[in-house]
Amino acid sequence: MFRFSTFDELARHTEVGIALVPEARGQDIGSAAISQIVEFSFVRCNLRRVHLQVIESNLGALRAYEKAGFVVEGRQRQHAWVRGKYEDIFIMGTLRSA
Repeated sequence: MFRFSTFDELARHTEVGIALVPEARGQDIGSAAISQIVEFSFVRCNLRRVHLQVIESNLGALRAYEKAGFVVEGRQRQHAWVRGKYEDIFIMGTLRSA
């Protein structure tokens, strides 16, 4: 599953998110999905920026997002309650090449 949210046509950016069922994790499906979403956003939607949020402990997602060109732009400390403890949320973004 993937989603666009906060799609801003004037500023030409969007926030995206993906979710995989547990059986699909660790098979590069997430990497392929986020790469296709970024390409669609830049080529078809003519956006300049795509950003997302990810829980710090989600190492597989972090690797997939970095592989797709995302960089960590910020951190929301102890922002999410996950599996009985607070975790940081990373804000990540990527820009269309000029």
